[in-house]
Amino acid sequence: MSHLSELFVGLSPSYAILLKLTLVMMAGWGLHFLLLRRNPRWRVLLCRMVIVGMVLIPMLEPFQYLSFSVSPQIESVAIATPSPNANETVLQFVPADKADTRSTDTAALAARPSTASSFASPSWLRPNYFVLLVSIWLTVVILLVLRDLLLWLGLKKDIAATSPVPDAMQQQLNQVASTLGYAKPIVLRHSPAFGSPFVVGFLKPIFIVPSYVVQPECRHELGAIFSHEIAHLLSKDTHWMSVSRVIRHILWFHPLAWILTSSHRTACEEVSDTVGASYVGSVESYCGTLARVAIQVAQPCQALGGVAMVHHAVVIHRLRLLKNKLNSESLKRHRVLPVMAFSFAACIALGGLTISYADQATPSFPLPVVEDKPVVATDAKSDPEGVRFEANVVDSITGKPVEGFVLYLRRDMDVVAKSDAQGRIVIDNLKPGQIRFQCGGGKPQKPGKWTFYRHGPFGRWWSPDAIEPRQRKQIRAGWQRNFDYMEFDLSVDMEPITIVVEQGVTLTGRVFDPNGNPVVGATVAPARTGSGNSITGDTRYSVRTNKDGRYRLVLPASGAVKYNLIAHDGKFKEWRNWGNGVSGAFMTKPGEVIDNKDIRLSETATVHGFVVDTDGNPVPDHEVRLVHSDGQCNRYYVPSAVTDKSGQFVVKFARPGKQHIQAMYFFRNDGGPGGRKFGPVIGPVWSGNPEEGPSGTAQLIDLRVGENARDLVLVVDFDPR
Repeated sequence: MSHLSELFVGLSPSYAILLKLTLVMMAGWGLHFLLLRRNPRWRVLLCRMVIVGMVLIPMLEPFQYLSFSVSPQIESVAIATPSPNANETVLQFVPADKADTRSTDTAALAARPSTASSFASPSWLRPNYFVLLVSIWLTVVILLVLRDLLLWLGLKKDIAATSPVPDAMQQQLNQVASTLGYAKPIVLRHSPAFGSPFVVGFLKPIFIVPSYVVQPECRHELGAIFSHEIAHLLSKDTHWMSVSRVIRHILWFHPLAWILTSSHRTACEEVSDTVGASYVGSVESYCGTLARVAIQVAQPCQALGGVAMVHHAVVIHRLRLLKNKLNSESLKRHRVLPVMAFSFAACIALGGLTISYADQATPSFPLPVVEDKPVVATDAKSDPEGVRFEANVVDSITGKPVEGFVLYLRRDMDVVAKSDAQGRIVIDNLKPGQIRFQCGGGKPQKPGKWTFYRHGPFGRWWSPDAIEPRQRKQIRAGWQRNFDYMEFDLSVDMEPITIVVEQGVTLTGRVFDPNGNPVVGATVAPARTGSGNSITGDTRYSVRTNKDGRYRLVLPASGAVKYNLIAHDGKFKEWRNWGNGVSGAFMTKPGEVIDNKDIRLSETATVHGFVVDTDGNPVPDHEVRLVHSDGQCNRYYVPSAVTDKSGQFVVKFARPGKQHIQAMYFFRNDGGPGGRKFGPVIGPVWSGNPEEGPSGTAQLIDLRVGENARDLVLVVDFDPR
């Protein structure tokens, strides 16, 4: 990530809410430390503003009324260029902002495979992990709620068994309440079942005191006890503590939620202590009462939603603060209001905040489907300078109109048009000049704030009226690309253009493990046989299997070349239990439907070795991969590893058979015809044919199931002469 704000990009609502709540609690916890030596009323206010924010943010998250864009981190782009050997393709990694990806048919974002994981999780866990996590979370929430319910029922039973206090004590309580400004009636009762005084109840508060307080020798301490609990009522501590308890239950897994509840309770107790000491008129006298109550406590308060006067863990801390003459004067309104206004504004802004990339690329992860909306063209007469763009979309074989083909602008989703039953697309009020249309079909996909279309039922599209030759029909070495964007030169009164659409090839089947069990959450992706690459240079055609291990894939037709399918046990950059499986090479025609194209994953082998330079020194942090000799690999799903500090690597999940263990090498380009030479470090590269790389960078090995090949040494020349 280029900066912290990218944490918010592309998050689902649940993860976005959790991250925002974490930021609010972290900010509150940091400010809490700054206010430790200040008036505790500031910490009470701080905790309550955090609680308000944690309630507001989930309510405001769906509206997303505040958005801004961030620039994504510039990554490397793999540019595929032909080598002197016509059968070899060499990928050059260069900065994305410096690459001319239009110079090659196989340009793609460089995706570096991650080191294979040593942990093999059960096949059912990965596709169901979210359901499993939600189930665990909900189970704990239910248990916490049940515990509170049992405590509440037990409290009601204990309160029903309490006894009324003498009238003199009730009158003294009323007098203290009147002096402190609390007008509501309070019921005072006593019980031997409780060890500490506490107040409970929202609308009709009940004050419960231990039975020993009723004794005549304790009457002189009633003022301190009553004033402490009435201070809780004046600040509505019972209400706020109940809300914080609910938040803690919901976020039981979050340590800051527990810290928030504890900090709020501690600050409330400190405020009530200072009120009690002020009412008594002597800090020493109040501290004596607090200490004696603590000594008398035989058991903790069982009052759910109640505020007890004494908790063992904090008594000494509270006594120390009182001895230091803690200031707890009421906060001035002219100071509180700006703080509250700023807090509300920050929470409202954060709640509706959404962040997206300024220039999004097509992601390779599954996306939610949103409802398709018809596009209504505007009246061209409303803008005399506007251009009317008209296109006739026809089938590549029959020449008949094609319905459902979509043209849209990536940065302006108000410009979206779908061909009708006559194959016509009309878009009005476009600006003259060059325009780039993204192409696709099916329903729109919306991850966050931006929308795009996948390829739908279509395999390819091109136009004889497009600007670039590669956007017209173009076949190189038997392979036709034509599944990217198209550019046109717009002018006033331009003639309708023609777009030719080729139907895709539909493949269905299942993925099985070596034991014949269907595999959930496996990835099925195409590979151009013999190239070691996908058919597009990226992962756009990768799909995942469902709960029955089934997949459905729509691809461009193979034409004169061959391609194959690979099955990978996991998602992109994930390795679980088995090695890759392959379908075998085959050829297809536009519109063809192939069912029952089942793929079986393989047993695995492991390769151990070292990477050294020409002087024999270990090379750390260097990537090594396995390329099978049968030519059915897809470079995005090959086993790989990164060397440790000693230059050692361990590549797991290898598919048995003959294959090359290969280390990246480096190259330079002298700029002349065929001027690619191995030389000083310009960028790392994988060769399409490992045997053509520099000597020592690859070795051919033959792996058997369960084998651990060891002591292989690969040599990397960083500056060959």
